[in-house]
Amino acid sequence: MHTAHTPQEVVEVVDNLAHGKSPGLDGITAEVLRSCWPLVRRDCIDMVQEFWLSGALTEKTRTTVLKLLPKNDQTQQLKNWRPLSLMGVTYKILAKIMANRLKKLMPKLVDGLQTGFIEGRSIARRLCEDFTNTIPIQRGIRHGCPLAPYLFTLTPQILMDTIQEGINDKTIHGLRINQDKQLVHRLFADDTGLFLQMDEDVFRAAKDRITTFELALGALLNLQKSIIIPMGPTLSCNGGFEK
Repeated sequence: MHTAHTPQEVVEVVDNLAHGKSPGLDGITAEVLRSCWPLVRRDCIDMVQEFWLSGALTEKTRTTVLKLLPKNDQTQQLKNWRPLSLMGVTYKILAKIMANRLKKLMPKLVDGLQTGFIEGRSIARRLCEDFTNTIPIQRGIRHGCPLAPYLFTLTPQILMDTIQEGINDKTIHGLRINQDKQLVHRLFADDTGLFLQMDEDVFRAAKDRITTFELALGALLNLQKSIIIPMGPTLSCNGGFEK
């Protein structure tokens, strides 16, 4: 940390300054500095050297512009504002040189229990040091698996094909739209809507096919989250899923 900086350190920091950042009090952005680098290179390196020898910053270099950004619409309260520090480019160069050097020492200075902001460490390693015994999964879809959305869509399709068989053999009747078309089902992922004639035999036929689907795939219809909505002139239904 105390060894003199090298010109190469300064050049590397300037080359890696972030684009598109607002300037500090000096009004100089990283883009402006790089475009003028052939002219200011020597002055910039001398500035860093002077700081390393004296350990002191000028007042202008130390001064930061503080910009308040609203967190939400409740701007009457100070707690709903987030302070953002706009630092001058010279301060950023000095701080980044020190940060690059300090980064190499951090693993030696900080206990291994600290996993934040230290290269090569991850909180996942601390959380996953001890695993429980494996749990056999007989069915279901792993959340986050690339196949999950497709399997999630294909599974209800099996149920719809089963219902369609009932339409074909005329044991299940949907809502007739016209002479040729019936509205039978609509799906969004695993949210399924069945549109059936208000008839006890139709309900029982649909329930039988749902039961076949449940036995085959191990997926169960959750009656607590299922509702029957009567529509049209017939507002009562004897039978149905409860029976």
